[in-house]
Amino acid sequence: MNRASLRVKVNRYLYLFFISVFILCVLFQFFTVGLAMFVDSSNWVYHRSLVHLFGWNIPLLLLLFAYLGSLPRLMYWHIFGLFILIFAMYFTANMSFQIPWIGALHPLFGLFLLGIACLNLRSIIKMTFNKIEQ
Repeated sequence: MNRASLRVKVNRYLYLFFISVFILCVLFQFFTVGLAMFVDSSNWVYHRSLVHLFGWNIPLLLLLFAYLGSLPRLMYWHIFGLFILIFAMYFTANMSFQIPWIGALHPLFGLFLLGIACLNLRSIIKMTFNKIEQ
């Protein structure tokens, strides 16, 4: 195995790791909403705080590892979709005080975010373990 292919492989594994962490964070976001709604409303602080830790940071790392891992253009579109949906999530959360109905889109965008992240995970698993070079 030459140096370049080792670099690509390592960065694809890092990409796989971080998209998995991202999915777990999104799932935990759904869990914290449930805690806030059905257990104690003070749990909203966890929902608001967690997104600041992973929301923009992990997709930026994904962009870096996609480049270093020589991933195909489709993966960049997945990452772009994540950025758009994260922006939409912030927008719907912050604008719901001025436009009340827009807050109803917030959980819908959360589902789309989870869906795109899962598609992304499926794609990187196929590329990493099925020897697909694109």
